[in-house]
Parts: sequence; structure tokens; C-alpha cells
Amino acid sequence: MEYEFSELFDIKELQSLMESFTIATEFSTAILDLEGKILTSAGWSDVCTKFHRIHPITSKRCTESDTVLAAQLNRGEHYNIYKCKNGLIDVAVPIIIEGTHMGNLFIGQILFEVPNVKYFKKQAKEFGFNESFYLEALNKMPVFTEEKIKQTMEFLLKLAKMIGNLGLAKKQQLERNKQISDLLEIEETLNQELVQEKEKLERLTEELQKSNKELDDFAYIASHDLREPLRGINNYSDFLLEDYADKLDNEGKSMLMTVSKLTHRLDQFIDSLLFFSRLGRTSTDQKAVSIKDIIDDAINSLELSIRERPTVITVNENLPVVNCDPFRTTEVFKNLIGNALKYNNKPERHIEVGCLFTESNEPFFYVKDNGIGIEEKHFDNVFMIFKRLHPRDKYGGGTGAGLTIAKKCVTLQRGKIWIESKLNEGTTFYFTVTEGTFS
Repeated sequence: MEYEFSELFDIKELQSLMESFTIATEFSTAILDLEGKILTSAGWSDVCTKFHRIHPITSKRCTESDTVLAAQLNRGEHYNIYKCKNGLIDVAVPIIIEGTHMGNLFIGQILFEVPNVKYFKKQAKEFGFNESFYLEALNKMPVFTEEKIKQTMEFLLKLAKMIGNLGLAKKQQLERNKQISDLLEIEETLNQELVQEKEKLERLTEELQKSNKELDDFAYIASHDLREPLRGINNYSDFLLEDYADKLDNEGKSMLMTVSKLTHRLDQFIDSLLFFSRLGRTSTDQKAVSIKDIIDDAINSLELSIRERPTVITVNENLPVVNCDPFRTTEVFKNLIGNALKYNNKPERHIEVGCLFTESNEPFFYVKDNGIGIEEKHFDNVFMIFKRLHPRDKYGGGTGAGLTIAKKCVTLQRGKIWIESKLNEGTTFYFTVTEGTFS
């Protein structure tokens, strides 16, 4: 049975994955089906979105370039680097499921060298683009060496293979669901067939669990591999600043300082990714622990942030002893209290930490603040890894992984986490660490 790309993949999950990849690498990304339909896009440059993709002729050129890339990949190429008709570089790798070419993973909208201004001025004039705005957008385009792109190919090929494996698992699941549906029509053999399908589904579940573990392992290994060249870039930047300072002008020093800052930022991203990956690599250690002790540990770890400016933290007294994973539960409180300290523009920060009980006497916990608040439309977005709602350096910076880690720590304990918030008034995060509460 043939399937459309969108039937085998969760497009929202792929979009989130591509956005995280773009944040970490600065590459623009896209996934297209074989008809040229754009399924995901992240980090696209203004040159494309505000100029090339909206003019009928240049937009047609974009489509032609995508088609050429797709055709070459369909002939069995492992990947292809192609200069589009609008003067930019695109790279694509195929997404394959059981030998069937389903779509293509693109990175692109880049340059291999400083752009030929004369060429792009001519293009602006030919298609009626505002030359000043067009060249300004062009100057923001990233420039990578062809060697750098080729080094990235191994990672992209593995990523495309991983995406294909996820699609294969979904395809197998859909096929088994179809088999079950067919078997339900045969009443006389229903029980026997259901037993067989149950065994198949159990095997499929094991395969999916194995696939998820491979995904965690991949993130862990890839992060380690990224850190080595990153360390070298940072060391060379420091070396140049220290030993060649008298030979560099202010602009050169500023550029090296920016490189050092960017490597530090990417190192933070890698740390967050590694920590996030490790959370799922160890079993949950459930035991009876005092929630008061856990909250005290979380607050003590944030002592420096608390001392930065006037802060009042109130911890309620009715805190129970519960059966949970102490490490993961501490991480939840640490990230929620840390966010309450960070995202607060009031002269005095007020934070309340406590526990409430359901009608059936099941505990659920909360962290309440008087901070900047969150708009309801962003309630889901805040849990996406590396997703920030504010400029990168506002409210103390950070990687945007804290709430993702908190949610995973809750989910691994089969709990739930949710938000109540009013913009400019404050936010309350609620969560459980036991299965069944509010189910």
C-alpha cells in the first residue's frame, strides 16, 4: 500500500526537530515531498522569503531548482549540492523508506563565498526588488566553505536515515492496523487473529522502543562529536586574541570575541542536549522521599540567583512524603523555580512553592510567581526544546531547554505538567509525579 509523506510522519514533530537543528547550526532547513510541497521550514533567510519566493519568476526558479535536486536524488545520489538559478546554494539528502524515495531533507540558502554584489544588483533591477533592502538581506546570508558543507553531509545522511526509520515504523504500524481492521470482518477467526496481531504489536512496540533508544544514543554521540571541533574553534580564538592582539584592529578583535561567544553558546546548547538525552537513558528510581527536602535542595542550588535582587520565596508547610524519583523531581523544582527567578521584572520577586490535593487525596505540586507571565497561545511552545519566547540575551539568556527538561522529568514518572498564567501578572506551573492524578 502506498502512503503520502504526511501519513507516515508527524509534521509538527519534524518541524520542531528542524527548528532545533537550525538553532544549533544556523543552517536553514526544509523537508519537501516529491511533488515539491514544503512540509517543514526553519530559519529561511529574508532573501528567499521576502524576495525570491514571492516574485513569480524567481519563485518559479526556486521550484525548478528544487525539482532538479529531487530528480538527481531520485536517480540514486546520496546527496547533492546545487547552485539555484537565483544564485544561492542548496544541499539535499533523500528520505528513503524500504527503498522508496519519499521526500528530501534540504539545508540551504547559503553562500560559498562573499556574494557578487554586481550580480545581485542586476537581479534586483531585473525583478523590481528594492535594491537597498535586497542587498541588506543578502549581507545577512551565512557563508560556509564547501568543505564545511561536505563535513556536515555525514550528519545529515544519518538524520535522514533516522527520519526514514521513524516513517518505516509508522508504516508498519499502519499496515498492522489495517490487518486488524480486516480481521474484524471475519467473525469466526477473530479471536485467533487478534492473538496473532497482539504478538505482532508487542514486537512493534519493542521495535519502537529500540528506535527511541537509538534516537537518544544518536543525540548523545552527535553532541560529543560536535563538542570536539567546537573546543578547537574556541581555543584558536583565545589564542589569536592573546598572542596577536597587537596585529588585529578593533573590528578583528570584535569578530574573534563574537566567535568565542558563539562557541560558548553552542557549548551550552550541547550541554542541554546531553543532559536531556541522559534523562531517558537511565531507569526511574522510585522511592519514598520528603518533598520538603527536595524543594530545599532545589532552592539551595539557586542561591546565587536568589541573591541577585530582592526575593521572597514561600514554601508551604503541608508537604507530603511521596513515592517518586528524587533526582528527576528535584530537577523539575529547580527548573521551575529558576524560571520564576529569571523571568521576573518586578522590583521584588515573590515565589510560592507548595502542594495541593485532589478529592481522592492525590498530591500535585505548584510553583507560583509574580513574573512576566505567558500568553495562552504559547503554553505548548514553552515546552519545546531550545524554544525561547524572548530575544536570546534578554532575561539572562539561556538555551531554552529548562522547561523541556522539566516536562521530560515529569513524563518519565508518568506524571503531567500544565500552566496557568496572565501576562504581566505571573505564572503558576502545576505538575504531578505519580500516574493517575487528573487522568
